[in-house]
Amino acid sequence: MTAVDLPAARVRRAAAPVRYHYLDALRAALMFMGVFVHAALGDDRVFRLIAHLSGLFRMNGFFLVSGFFSSMLVLRYGAGLMVRRRLLSIGVPLVAVLVLLNPIARWLMYNQYNPHVGLVDYLLGHRVAHPDGPMTWHLQLWFLVSLLVYTLCSPVVFSALTRLFGTRGFGRVAGSRPRTMTALIAFVLLATLVLQGGYLLALRPVTESTPADYVVDATLRYLPFFIVGMALFLDGQRLLPAFSRPAPVLLVAAGCLLVVAERGLVAPLGTELGDDLVRSVFALAVVANLLAVFQRIVTQERPILRYGADAAYSVYLFHYVTIYALAALLGIGVDAHWPKLLLITMLTFVITLSVHHFLIRRFHVLAVIFNGKFNIGKPGPARAADGRPAFAAGPAPAGPGPGPRPADRDHRTEARPEAREVPHAGSPRGGRHRAPKGPDRRLAGR
Repeated sequence: MTAVDLPAARVRRAAAPVRYHYLDALRAALMFMGVFVHAALGDDRVFRLIAHLSGLFRMNGFFLVSGFFSSMLVLRYGAGLMVRRRLLSIGVPLVAVLVLLNPIARWLMYNQYNPHVGLVDYLLGHRVAHPDGPMTWHLQLWFLVSLLVYTLCSPVVFSALTRLFGTRGFGRVAGSRPRTMTALIAFVLLATLVLQGGYLLALRPVTESTPADYVVDATLRYLPFFIVGMALFLDGQRLLPAFSRPAPVLLVAAGCLLVVAERGLVAPLGTELGDDLVRSVFALAVVANLLAVFQRIVTQERPILRYGADAAYSVYLFHYVTIYALAALLGIGVDAHWPKLLLITMLTFVITLSVHHFLIRRFHVLAVIFNGKFNIGKPGPARAADGRPAFAAGPAPAGPGPGPRPADRDHRTEARPEAREVPHAGSPRGGRHRAPKGPDRRLAGR
């Protein structure tokens, strides 16, 4: 092979299909775990342990995967169209569930923790002034508000990361896995320090007495992971392989640090900000190892995995009202132990999956309202010369060895990775989603 042939060979490898079924499956698993978390009605040790473990990594992982696919959609549709699509596909289900389901869910929750009132009396405000229970206005919907904010930020982050990846300094960092992981950890720590520190010092005194407080806190808390996810897609040849390999040493070290912080053995780590910093590193370590595990076990598309990824959105939007409706019908209260809570959890899966299968999948209007399945705009051809670093391609999968290939592919000057059956970016649901049908702007020459 001559020197002239080398670029074409690299193009062929980069153009080979790159599938992200394992990320689709991981995101669905993280969402399904939320059903167990929210089924913890009282103080049962088993379900409280599940909820505690979930709080250490679940939403961090979810937003990292969402950021990964957000980069893909910016690349596929362009910034403006991507933002319009995501505002609709996230905003419509948010408003629908907030208006149609959450009032009923909050009424059932109120009756679970407080003296019973009728639905009409509850809606008219005939209830105690300070009710017990997690009576937030958003319930599980806060993550959709955060995704709306991240959607608006995605084009700016995409542009900034693209410029960063073209620098020599970043090239040296990305040249080895230890430097790459160190840089990612340093970024998450620095971003958490700035965002959470700013929230604690400047924002919380203003927002803590308002309904927006939790959403503001959570949005700032998980933003670094969303940005890391965007970066992993943009540099799929270096960052993604480095991050998605097993990291047991990092996990053990971060776990020990978390124990030290939780027990207050080191005073600075025992502060609220110190605890946030330690938790961010631990979450990053857990998510990295989860990516490695799912990449190993989900090696190809399977119908059941695709169905689960597609149904996860419906399950997550409907599970809260279903849990508390079942608790009311079955007479299960806050003093219930894990067998009864497990029964509620299993029945919730059955009911919400049935709603998805028999209603949302079959009636387009319901798919639009509750899954945000709009068909707006078409992917446009990527511009060839917009300054994307040439290395920022998806990882080259194991494929056929050297040999004759169609001439029209061999002589392309720009390659593109394809991601078949990839779910919508930033959306918690799965779905059939493909990478750009044109030259990949991530591969354009500088």
